[in-house]
Amino acid sequence: MAKKTLTIAKKLDQLAELQAIHTKIDQIQVLKGDLPMEVSDLEDEIEGMHVRLQKVQNKIDEANTFIADSKHKIKDIQALTTKYERQLDTVKNNREFDALSKEVEIQKLDVQILEKKIKE
Repeated sequence: MAKKTLTIAKKLDQLAELQAIHTKIDQIQVLKGDLPMEVSDLEDEIEGMHVRLQKVQNKIDEANTFIADSKHKIKDIQALTTKYERQLDTVKNNREFDALSKEVEIQKLDVQILEKKIKE
C-alpha cells in the first residue's frame, strides 16, 4: 500500500507540473496574440511589393528598349533626311522639288515625334 501512495504522490506532483506548464503555455498564447497573423500579413505585403517591383522593372526595361530603338530610328531618319536634302540640289522640276521637300518635312516631324516619346 505504501507503493501506491508514493505513486499517487508522484502522480499528483506530475499533475501539478503539468498544470504549471499549461499555465505558462496559456500566458505565451496571450502574449503571442495576433502576432502570427500580423507576420503572415507582412509576408504577403512583402511578396506583393516584390511583384510590383518586378512589374516596374519590366516597364523600365521596356522603356529602355523603346528609347534605344527610337534613337536608332532617329539616326536612320536623319540619314534619309540628309540624302533627300542633297537630292534637292539636283532636282529638275517643281514636282520633284515639292515631293522631296515634303519628304524632308515628314522625316523631321517623325524625328520630333520620336524625341517627344523618348522624353515621356
